[in-house]
Amino acid sequence: MDADDIDLISRIYDAALDPSVWPELMLRLAHKLSAKGSFVFELRLDQTSPQVTARTYSSNYVPDVVSWYLKKFNEQEIVDQSRFAELSQQGNSVDLISDIYLRDRLSDLLAQPNIAAMTKYDLKHRAGALLNKDLVNVDRFALQYSVDHGPIRQEEAIKASLFLPHIAKVLGLSRPLESQMLRRDVFEALVRDIGQGVAILGPRGAILYVNREFERCMQEHKVFRKATDGTLQMIETSGEPDHAKRYHDLVSDDAAHGHFGARARREAIVVELSQPGVALFVEICPIERSPSTGTLGQGCRLVTVIDTSRQVKCDTVRLQTFYQLSPTEASVLELIAQGRTNAEISEIRNRSPDTIKTQMKALMRKTNSQNRTDLVHMINNLSSAVTYKTEVR
Repeated sequence: MDADDIDLISRIYDAALDPSVWPELMLRLAHKLSAKGSFVFELRLDQTSPQVTARTYSSNYVPDVVSWYLKKFNEQEIVDQSRFAELSQQGNSVDLISDIYLRDRLSDLLAQPNIAAMTKYDLKHRAGALLNKDLVNVDRFALQYSVDHGPIRQEEAIKASLFLPHIAKVLGLSRPLESQMLRRDVFEALVRDIGQGVAILGPRGAILYVNREFERCMQEHKVFRKATDGTLQMIETSGEPDHAKRYHDLVSDDAAHGHFGARARREAIVVELSQPGVALFVEICPIERSPSTGTLGQGCRLVTVIDTSRQVKCDTVRLQTFYQLSPTEASVLELIAQGRTNAEISEIRNRSPDTIKTQMKALMRKTNSQNRTDLVHMINNLSSAVTYKTEVR
């Protein structure tokens, strides 16, 4: 990687506290990969039919044209995006797939009406990838290439692998913060009750800021402590001695981030608490600058914590349609979001513990969650989804 590549990765992580920078980052990334532009898509299933929506896209694209295209060619894009996903679902890496693999014959692909519409804007070939293989309808990445360029080249796909895992991590980590971050006043936003603990650390791990929820987690769960030198430390436990080491690596080493590709939430540290099925879900990412703080300096970190024993935001209707949950499963999911234990859910719903356990297993399977903590993180993440607004340029 050259210095500009390293700087772009740094700016990608800065988007965790400043989502308004995504359009310029998307354009900069596209140019790195010799493309005209790039998108992050989401498939929303809460309509009468599935809808492709743009979460964010390159700043050189005109919003009215983007909206027209997605409305006009939604049905074809659903087909294309499903094929992109099918070809890139395996493994953990973020794999860019050329559009030449969407159809058996290239002539059939180029005859599609959406391709004909794209050529009017000097766009022809695309490449797509899943940024989140745990939640396959969220954060689908796409590049668009000019008529003269042709399909994505191997060296461009390899180059993309330097950046896409970091984008995947930031998009997932920052989603619960986005509605507040778009206010562009970081500390005013974070002091609000967003249901998530947030800390900002200086270059050597010193605490610059913690919100009320993070302070509560420190006091109640004794997982973190403020050392005499002012640094935030994770306390080593006998059950999971590697937690403190992983925390130290993520706080001290930029190279420790972005190793899980399209399964970025697995980079989180999950600290089991004394109550069965309850844990802290801790995520850490680099951060150097933000609208409110200016330049923080290389080595600064954003630390977020979700306490699965506490209530998190739950958009039940969205989640029910997103995962095609039954009314019973949706009700159980809502109680989980309230921080209820299995025993409490059993009592509230007047069902046996075994029945609740069976319903929990069904929820895990449908949402591709590894455990209850993972499930709570998913609830909070998807319920906080934001589609960014890009100004006409």
